[in-house]
Amino acid sequence: MISIVRSIRAVRLRLPVRTVLTYAVLGCWSVVCLLPLYWVAVTTLKQPFDIISGARYLPWIDFKPTLDAWRFILFDPTDDTRGRYVNSVIVAFASTGLTIIFGSLAAYGVRRFPVRLSPIFARIAAIIVLAALGAPFLGRGMTFSMVAAAVLAIIAIRRWALRHRSAKWSLDNTGLLVTILATRLLPPVVTVLPIYYAVANLGLLDTRTALIAVYAAVNLPVAIWLLIGFFDEIPVKVEEAAQLDGASRFRTFFSIAVPITKTGIFATALLVFVFCWNEYLFSLYLTTDHALTMPPFLAGQMATREQMASASPEWGYFTVLIVLMVAPLIAFTGVLQRVVTRSSAG
Repeated sequence: MISIVRSIRAVRLRLPVRTVLTYAVLGCWSVVCLLPLYWVAVTTLKQPFDIISGARYLPWIDFKPTLDAWRFILFDPTDDTRGRYVNSVIVAFASTGLTIIFGSLAAYGVRRFPVRLSPIFARIAAIIVLAALGAPFLGRGMTFSMVAAAVLAIIAIRRWALRHRSAKWSLDNTGLLVTILATRLLPPVVTVLPIYYAVANLGLLDTRTALIAVYAAVNLPVAIWLLIGFFDEIPVKVEEAAQLDGASRFRTFFSIAVPITKTGIFATALLVFVFCWNEYLFSLYLTTDHALTMPPFLAGQMATREQMASASPEWGYFTVLIVLMVAPLIAFTGVLQRVVTRSSAG
């Protein structure tokens, strides 16, 4: 009996210690994660002398705050940050919206409308697409001859396989999903040149329209794969009941599927928005001045202003740009957290 009482007391003593240690570790990790953000935000309020004079972290105590850096970035007519920032906002939100709309429809259709597609058509389509991408480098005549030869070869292999019955020529939705994801596995540097050639021929270089279309197309496979898991959780009987009441497929999708999976849709939208907001390579190749977004603009500013190391005012301007880059991501994450909390509570 005495040993049982001692063990109970030991457990009671261990629990507060574990709790204190847990919160201490979490507190230290929070400081490690948040201190760089705080340092950047505080640096935007410093005078040039305060930036180079040493560690100063507390406004009105260590230094006198000022809004000179913010005033220059946001209101100075000689600075062109506002136009780049507006481009980033428009392109990121528009491409995210298109990606979520088409991605939701595609993910829902893949799960609710199983198809079986002959691989011969899939292979022919893949060859035609690859030939179209390679046409700028091979020439039209050689490209068409390659496509014709590939089609004839596929037909011959198809007939040989049917005679020997050595293969089942069918492709279900799993193969279709793998094909969709495979388009995203290629490095962007591999696809940027064909995309640049196509955009140039369409006369859309240095336009927001080109960036929106390219960003949506590049991120669509990721959105489809993420949204499929959320649509799988919807009971099929609920949709069948709605269809028995006369609801169409589109009505079922927008009235039942979307409200049930809105948390997953918002989470996917956040991830796609981060990808679009931070996209650098496509914006660098497809824009020059008018539609330039913040990532290549910020990289160009850091590369061209060589006096940054010696001229202290540049540090204040760059910290303002960093805060402007991070602010939409934090705001979007906060909105998503509220949506998830309300959905969980409901």
